[in-house]
Amino acid sequence: MTGVRSVPWASILLILAVWILSHLFFSAQIFLLPLSVLSAFLLSAAAVIHGVRWLLRREPERLARLKGALLQVLLAAVAVTGVVLGSRHLFRRVERTMQPVIDAAEAFHAKTGGYPRSAEEMVPAYLLRIPMCPGNGKRPMYLHKQPGDSPFPGFAVGRDGYSITCYTVVFWKYTYDSEKRRWFGWD
Repeated sequence: MTGVRSVPWASILLILAVWILSHLFFSAQIFLLPLSVLSAFLLSAAAVIHGVRWLLRREPERLARLKGALLQVLLAAVAVTGVVLGSRHLFRRVERTMQPVIDAAEAFHAKTGGYPRSAEEMVPAYLLRIPMCPGNGKRPMYLHKQPGDSPFPGFAVGRDGYSITCYTVVFWKYTYDSEKRRWFGWD
C-alpha cells in the first residue's frame, strides 16, 4: 500500500501551479505566499504531532503517516521556494524591460548635460517607444528629480536625476533611482 497511493499527487499538482503562477503574475504573490507559508506551518505541526505519536507507539501505520506528513512539509517548502523565486524572476523582468529607458535617459544626459523632464522627451530620438511595466501592462512612472528633491522613501537626494517606477503587487512599487543606480521596492 505504500506505492502509488502514498504519493500526494494533488499536492504535487498544486505546487506546480504555484510555481507557474508565481513566475507569471505579480498579483499571484498576494495569495500564494501567505497560503504557502500557512501550509508549511500547518504541515510542519502535523509532522511533529505524527512524529511524537510514532515515538510513543511504534505502529507501522503511524510511520507511514509520519512519512506522508514529512513529504507534505517538503512539498510546502518547495511551494514557498517557488513563490520567492517567482517574485525574484518578476522583479528581474521589470529591470530588463525598463533597461532601455535607463539607457535612453543616460544617453540623453550625455548629449544634453541634463536628464529629460519626461519619458516622452526621449521618444523617438533615444527610445523607439516607452515599454510597458510587465506587472500591469501600464506605462512606467518617470519622475525627473531636481537637486534636493526626495519625494519618496529610498530615493537619493542630491544631484539632478530621475526615477522609473512600476507598480508590481497591489500598491508595492519597484523603482530605479538614477543617483543610487539601483532598483528598490517600497510601498
